[in-house]
Amino acid sequence: MKSIFVEPVNHKGKRRLKLKFQFDKDLIENIRRLEDCRWSQSMNCWHIPFRENGINFLQQAFGGNIRFYSRSNSGGIDSAKDFSLQPEIEQNLNKFRDYMENRRYSQSTVLTYINCLHQFFSFFHYKTITGITHEDVIVFNTRFILKNRYSPTYQNHVISALKLFYEK
Repeated sequence: MKSIFVEPVNHKGKRRLKLKFQFDKDLIENIRRLEDCRWSQSMNCWHIPFRENGINFLQQAFGGNIRFYSRSNSGGIDSAKDFSLQPEIEQNLNKFRDYMENRRYSQSTVLTYINCLHQFFSFFHYKTITGITHEDVIVFNTRFILKNRYSPTYQNHVISALKLFYEK
């Protein structure tokens, strides 16, 4: 399942919701259908008018085919209704985000790695972080990445994110 990171921003004096995600032509086509959807060259992302219930609006617009998440005021990850990771995993992902930001990784890299890890841990929602094995990475690669025809670049992002996550 594809994921979109949603973040409120001020863009050219207007409140907007920034939509960040892995490049996907079909997803872009669907996003373009949203009312007043725009591409921002300066933010390098799509954005729509701000709504208090932005994630609920997007879930309805996409019919539950996409997972949406955002950072809460406390820096945690707000989950969409159908997007729930184990609390231990959410805590570790938030710590990992802080780790990467403190080491001055680019915001694009942070977002990409967090998105990849969300996908990975959602796939293995029934396992703990310490329960993940090398074989699980191979299974994820075969049953998710290759099956869904994700790019070799995405595959490399997942592997790099997992390496950094487990090495830190």
